[in-house]
Amino acid sequence: MFQVKSRVFNDLTKNQKADFLSFVKIYVKNYLDCDAENLFYNLVEELDYYRELGQYKFDYVDISSDSHLEDLKTYIRACKKYYEYKKAQKPIYEAQKRIQKELKSRLLDEKQKNEKPTSKQISYYKVLCKRRNCEEKNIEEMSKYDIRQEIKKLLEANDDFVKNLDLQ
Repeated sequence: MFQVKSRVFNDLTKNQKADFLSFVKIYVKNYLDCDAENLFYNLVEELDYYRELGQYKFDYVDISSDSHLEDLKTYIRACKKYYEYKKAQKPIYEAQKRIQKELKSRLLDEKQKNEKPTSKQISYYKVLCKRRNCEEKNIEEMSKYDIRQEIKKLLEANDDFVKNLDLQ
């Protein structure tokens, strides 16, 4: 993509080029289901339409110029390839995100296994035990992770109880 950007619309200033290329890139992204040729012709028609109305934003791009038309075709093809590649890479990216999330949670669990529970955790655990009418376990021997797991068990038991009430 970068190689194509440096080869097209070299007669424009840096800001003009960036503005027009970002417009074209967004246009291609909005119409990914069309092929590059149809996108090119639709974009040229749309630009001509706005020029006739007098609301043409890109006065510095000459659509009647062969060099600009060829540059536009080249850039549209590059954008299509870019988005197709990105679409093909999406499952891999999602898998990497999922793996990183699992790794982060495992590291947090390992870290919390060696830490003492916070006072908020302890008080929340005690309140939950009183509400559920269950006996409290020895908190002094528990870690942050252990108390978190106990709290989770108590909350899940309550969810199961509520679900059973809803079904009856």
